[in-house]
Amino acid sequence: MINPHRVAELLSNLVSERLSLHDHDTADSTRDEEVAKHLYDHVESILESTHYSFETEHTIDFNDNSNTKQFEVEKINNDDEQFEEASMKVDEDQQHNLFHQFSIPYMKKAVDFYDAVNAKTGKKQHSWKSFQHRFQMVKNRKYIERFHKYLESGGTKQQKLDEIDQYTYEKFVKTRAEFLFVHDIHLKRWALQKAREINDNTFKASNNWVLQFKRRHALCSRKVTKLITQREVLDADTIDNSANNFISKIKNLLPHYRQSNVLNTDQSGLEIEMVGNRTLSFKGEKATFGKVRSVYNTSHSYTVQLIISLMGQPIGTCYLCLKEKNDYMSDNIKKNLFQASNVTVTCSKSGKLSSSLVEYGIQNVLEPTVGNEKVLLLLDSWGGQTDEQLYSKMKHLRLEIIPKKTTAMI
Repeated sequence: MINPHRVAELLSNLVSERLSLHDHDTADSTRDEEVAKHLYDHVESILESTHYSFETEHTIDFNDNSNTKQFEVEKINNDDEQFEEASMKVDEDQQHNLFHQFSIPYMKKAVDFYDAVNAKTGKKQHSWKSFQHRFQMVKNRKYIERFHKYLESGGTKQQKLDEIDQYTYEKFVKTRAEFLFVHDIHLKRWALQKAREINDNTFKASNNWVLQFKRRHALCSRKVTKLITQREVLDADTIDNSANNFISKIKNLLPHYRQSNVLNTDQSGLEIEMVGNRTLSFKGEKATFGKVRSVYNTSHSYTVQLIISLMGQPIGTCYLCLKEKNDYMSDNIKKNLFQASNVTVTCSKSGKLSSSLVEYGIQNVLEPTVGNEKVLLLLDSWGGQTDEQLYSKMKHLRLEIIPKKTTAMI
């Protein structure tokens, strides 16, 4: 355990024994207080630590307006001459690996500080000790030489590759934000453009580089599931505002309704036979075929519509619209059709809901479920279901239409 009072006493004895009082100014000064404060801080830090060590190369520097600065400037050249050449002997492999830790901005900042010249004296403004105090990662003057070399050439090879990678990725993100198509050739073009800009004539944008680039950024080839026009891209802000305004409006209405009475319903078109549109096959074949039981059954076959509450629970029966070529179900079909208590069945020639079938669903599914309850119903903007007259019998129902093209955002 360290006794701070004993340390202070020993320090006082050392000062008395080794330093002559006549060689120093006896008047009080703020620098005396500053030095004492720094020494106290070090002692306090040692007392609070569980482990400590001393490094003899470390010094305490002070910035003030005294003559110390002028003396330091005059001593810079002497300090440089006394630099030990032995300290420059660093393992080249180790030094090469260390340079990967330095960014180009860091190198530039270090070089500018090292090369700074005092305008009055024409000599270097900072000593090597001052430089190391500020840039502690730079252990050797050979680093400065390397920094100059790398900055002149635009950086190390790895740094150039990183710049190319970052530029290419930023171009990709910007292009996809505009919903434009991107292929491997575009990645190569952007990468080569940046390589020429930073004077890297060795970069080739090979297929392997493209593969590794896509792996690094989790990119892959995807099927485009929806095509949009430039007008829709330009209207993106308007769509976002519409979605945000609608959400704010609904949030203000929610406290006036029970969660079980906040409802949403939508239609889902399904196929009797569902198949994918991709398959592995042979390169170069002129046509790729896929076998199904019925091509007719791979198009829209039937429609399902459910009512879901804000609690995530289905409300009422499932509304099912089957596909019948005669636009009605014969007595034989009705006779053999499975009857389920939680399903309301109808049909159409296309298997899709028409305005009249929407009205039938409201009368046979929604009205019996809602009754006289106070209900908030949210619907998308499909014209076949937005006519408020269809819901006139439900006196306590409030209808809110989700703005166009915002359904996926709500």
